[in-house]
Amino acid sequence: MWESLRACFEITDWTVFTDTATDVDELADVVSSYINLCVDSNVTTKTVKVYPNNKPWVTSDIRKSLKKKKTAFNNKNEDELKAVQRELKNVLRKGREDYRKKVEEKFKTNDMKSVWEGMRMMTVSE
Repeated sequence: MWESLRACFEITDWTVFTDTATDVDELADVVSSYINLCVDSNVTTKTVKVYPNNKPWVTSDIRKSLKKKKTAFNNKNEDELKAVQRELKNVLRKGREDYRKKVEEKFKTNDMKSVWEGMRMMTVSE
C-alpha cells in the first residue's frame, strides 16, 4: 500500500505543476489535489462506526462479551448465560480499571483537560 503511494510520488514530474501554475496559491491547490488523488487511489480506507453511547473503557473484549451474552440470551441457554455474565463482569471491571489507570497517568503528566474529561465520563451514570 505505502509502496504504491511512494511509487506514485516518485514517478511524478513535479515540474509540470510549477511550470503551469501562475501563483503560489494555485500551485498549492493543484499539488494538494494531486496528492489527494494519489492517496485516494493507493491507500485503502476502513470505516469505523463510533457510537456516542460507548464509554471510553468499552474495549473490543467487552463488545465480544456483550455479543456472547446476547447470543446466549437469544438461544435461551441459562448455563451459558450465567458463565458469560460472569465473564462480562470481569471484563468490564478490567476495562474500567485500565481506564482509571490511564486517567491517573494523565494526573501525573499534568494534562488537566483530559483528566477532567475522564472524570466526567467515569462519573456520568450509565
